[in-house]
Amino acid sequence: MKLSRMAKIMGALGVLLVAGVVASVAVLKSIDLNDFKTDIEALAKKATGRNVTIAGNLDLTMSLAPSLNMNDVTVGNAAWASDEPMMVLKSLKANVDLLSLLSGKVNVDYFVIDGLSLVFETDGKGLANWEFERQAETADLGQTAGGLSITPIVRDVRLNNIDLTYIDGATKARFHVKLARVNANAATYDSPMTLDIKAAYNGVDFDVNSKLGSLKHLIGSGGGAFPVNLNITANGIDLKIDGGVDQPRAGMKVDVRVTADVSNMAALNKLSGTDLSVLKSIKAAVRVQGRGAEYTFSDLNLVTAGSDLSGDIAVDLSQARPKFTATLKSKVLDVDGLKGGEASPSTPSLTVFNTDPISLLGMKMVDFDVSFQADKVLLKPLHITTVNVQAKLQDGLMKIRGLKMKLGGGEVAGTITVNGSKKIPAVSIDLNLRGIDAGHLAADFGAGDLATLKLKGKVALASVGTSTRALASRLNGSVRLAGENGRINAGVVQGLGAIEIRCFVGQLPIKNGDVVAKTVILDSPDFEARVTGNIDLPGERFHLTVVPHAKTTSLASFAVPVRLKGALNAPRIGFDAGEAIVGTVGNIVKVPVGVLADI
Repeated sequence: MKLSRMAKIMGALGVLLVAGVVASVAVLKSIDLNDFKTDIEALAKKATGRNVTIAGNLDLTMSLAPSLNMNDVTVGNAAWASDEPMMVLKSLKANVDLLSLLSGKVNVDYFVIDGLSLVFETDGKGLANWEFERQAETADLGQTAGGLSITPIVRDVRLNNIDLTYIDGATKARFHVKLARVNANAATYDSPMTLDIKAAYNGVDFDVNSKLGSLKHLIGSGGGAFPVNLNITANGIDLKIDGGVDQPRAGMKVDVRVTADVSNMAALNKLSGTDLSVLKSIKAAVRVQGRGAEYTFSDLNLVTAGSDLSGDIAVDLSQARPKFTATLKSKVLDVDGLKGGEASPSTPSLTVFNTDPISLLGMKMVDFDVSFQADKVLLKPLHITTVNVQAKLQDGLMKIRGLKMKLGGGEVAGTITVNGSKKIPAVSIDLNLRGIDAGHLAADFGAGDLATLKLKGKVALASVGTSTRALASRLNGSVRLAGENGRINAGVVQGLGAIEIRCFVGQLPIKNGDVVAKTVILDSPDFEARVTGNIDLPGERFHLTVVPHAKTTSLASFAVPVRLKGALNAPRIGFDAGEAIVGTVGNIVKVPVGVLADI
């Protein structure tokens, strides 16, 4: 075949090709895509298993880079989810390079959404509404029906005015976020994505900068963890999340490392919906793992309000009541700092106990099993160290067992039970005391250096009631104390030096809130003192008499009974010279009123 003839044939074919393209474009431009909305809706429903409605226009602008416009699209929710649609799309624009099809690719120059409402929802048992029912029947986006590989390349994704809602099926909690801007970029379909978000939640503006896995990894069927690297910042708040999240069909398995640094508590208050100002600042780090309704928070490190906390926490949300299991440690637990320090001066209360209802509803909402250790607990005026405790709450019954702590130079150990499962709460306390220094405790309460006397004993108390006054009026049990080889320090009794204490015995039975000084005896080489009387807890009054008996003539003039009486929050100290055994003197014992009030 001659070259001239070949050229003519090729030229004719070129003309036919151009004519075909022009004719195709003309045909496409003459087609109204709105005529095919019903078919498109049916195909979308087959692919997702959801009702899909296109209420707006479909518009295709033809050129070498055709532009597709779509408006008012609604995607229904899962059958088990809420009635509101999963997605409502106001406007979508996409620009595609047709020439890229010649190389088996689709180059998307830009993809813009303006106005999008999304509702993400779980059922509390591992299902999520973004798991499409017909997903297994659809082909991977990277394959065509004929087997030709077509790889989309999305250069620029821009989302504006996004309204995002998340509904937790287990807790019924609802979270709402408005996204003013979301920009995503990726070089290719299987290249990592970068994400830039400008958003607002509860009146706080924040920015999100992120590096993520590829679009192919996100929506494909390859499986495996989807890489996530997020940096969320607001005024005085810096939150970092680094790790991976499995695809929805894998049950949204999470494995990420979270770090937080918060210095602006006002902004955190708005984000959390809770007043956390007392914490001043927060530094935290934790690894979060899990899927569905079960998660673990391991390698926890938290520093706030003068306190620190470390350990592991497991959360199970699959049951009617969430369950928390934790092993926690603290070098310093500043209870006063967590409460906000000392309360501002106010008018003293006229009563010690009140009739305000005690609410234990929270005990019926969760279960937990927590092991806790602390080197030091700051709870004014006490100095508590070496704390070990195991607390378990189940079905509204909380048992604090294995309690051990150093207090007043000695040790307190025992159990505490609070039963909030019944209409009237019940409390029981069973404590053993070993080596508690009475003088140490007196000094803690600001009474000065009164004495040195190590006590051992047992506290067994039980009560029921819906208020502190009811608990006081139904308190039953006993307090037993014993000590030996101590002393009353010099200066406590005027005119005398230090006084040796051979032994001390105290038995105080309690019945319906009446504390009786059955046997309270202090013995020294020079005198013996007995205490009689009672403390009426419901009536908030007491009347105790300290009767000393001198063993030597040198102390005979000091044997004057001392009466302690009055209201619990306003005690009075009096001396009854008329009952002196031998002689009388005034003002024998200097007892700080504050000690009695604190006791």
